[in-house]
Amino acid sequence: VVLLGGGGDVGILRIPVLLGPLEKIGESSVTVLAKLVFPRVKVGETVDDSFARSSAHVREVANVCVGLAEIRVETATDTQAIWHLPSSPPFTDWEITQMISKILKIDVQRGEGGLSVAGASKVAISLDGSTLQDLFATHGKAHVLQRAATLEEDLNAILTALIPSAALKQHPIDPLAA
Repeated sequence: VVLLGGGGDVGILRIPVLLGPLEKIGESSVTVLAKLVFPRVKVGETVDDSFARSSAHVREVANVCVGLAEIRVETATDTQAIWHLPSSPPFTDWEITQMISKILKIDVQRGEGGLSVAGASKVAISLDGSTLQDLFATHGKAHVLQRAATLEEDLNAILTALIPSAALKQHPIDPLAA
């Protein structure tokens, strides 16, 4: 990476799929999956069940950035590195869609009459965060990397903030039965 070759105080933080407060459901590659089941199930749409990926909430990324800045100030040394935010448990799009449908209380079927699910074998895509974990542990800041919530808890908070409860009541619990 050219930035690191130039000297000085430069660091790069690689993060998995980002998740956080939104104005519209489609702003995140995770929450966009809600469009497959709300306001009604998009029967026949294909959902991938082979590539599992991790996500990170914006608050976690902010905590890490603050932690890195604190280490820089406390040690007064240049920081040159590429760090990977440690991966949370990875989920496929199908698994995330299932979480979303559970939160929205919508029954989503797999296959005929529901969503088409593609993928033969599951491959987990994750970042090795050991370098960042070691850095924070060395400086007594291991707590910075503790997750505040699970993906399902984050999705619940985001979706309930975006979708008014009245909108959920307008649609049948099982859209496929309608």
